Amino acid sequence: MEDVLDVYAQTHTADEPLICMDEASKQLLRDLEAPLPLSPGQPKREDYHYERHGTQALFMFFDPIRGWRRIEACDSRTRVDWAEQIRKLLDEDYPLARKVKLVCDNLNTHSIASLYEAFPAAEAHRLARRLEIHHTPRNGSWLNVAEIELSVLSRQCLNRRIGSAEELKQELAAWQEQRNANRAAVLRRALMQKILVLHHLLDVIGDVRAKIAAAQCEFADSHFYIANIEKHHCLNVVDIVNPGAFQLQLHHLHELAVKTLNERNYL
Repeated sequence: MEDVLDVYAQTHTADEPLICMDEASKQLLRDLEAPLPLSPGQPKREDYHYERHGTQALFMFFDPIRGWRRIEACDSRTRVDWAEQIRKLLDEDYPLARKVKLVCDNLNTHSIASLYEAFPAAEAHRLARRLEIHHTPRNGSWLNVAEIELSVLSRQCLNRRIGSAEELKQELAAWQEQRNANRAAVLRRALMQKILVLHHLLDVIGDVRAKIAAAQCEFADSHFYIANIEKHHCLNVVDIVNPGAFQLQLHHLHELAVKTLNERNYL
């Protein structure tokens, strides 16, 4: 977790940009009956019957400082698919960058090994030298700022039936063009706010770790409590945007952990 926070707190330049990458999928559904359009006093209506036409994998690359993003739909999301997206990022999107700092989830496809599976060794090595990967921790994918952009994409573009891969790619291109024209970015102030709040979370976790260590608990027990603190479902982007609610939940989580330790006579 600290590694990702440290990357966000760094200064990012055109020579070493910060890129957040995430993946999603979109099920292709085609209406069997034409939907009824909007009319005075009536919302748009659609029949519940539809045809499935497969699924498309979505790759999102987002520069939260510059306000740039690229979203691409593919038939699959294998190591080779990821490697090709990375090649495009380095050679086409940021050809002049000395190094790209990439924040992404800790999936098995998100590794330098994928480059060597997709390209000859010399080409894979050339790309790997310009790529600095920072993985989000297990159960901590919400640290990835690209999830914010995927959430916007879902609300603005994907929350309806899209019947074909061609239609999906056209809609994604139109959405991407508009967002990039508006330079919609995650403000540095918002990033720093997230960092400060998350450092407070680390302090709480460290406090509980110290108490467990002092009580000389079994490793399995200490791992259970720390894991529950670190992966608690309330810690997500929405709560980070609302620091007041986040602090209350964090305080309750800390009290719950200490209470449980007391009940087991570990404190």
